[in-house]
Amino acid sequence: MLKQQLRSDDMPFFRFGKDSMVLGKQTKIMGILNVTPDSF
Repeated sequence: MLKQQLRSDDMPFFRFGKDSMVLGKQTKIMGILNVTPDSF
């Protein structure tokens, strides 16, 4: 249930993470926490 919701929101995070491995790890954690890059 939660995974399905995150799957939709995580797409941009993974896409953004592909640009930078470091940012990818950061955004991946943020994606789980459901935090937007703006807060980052």
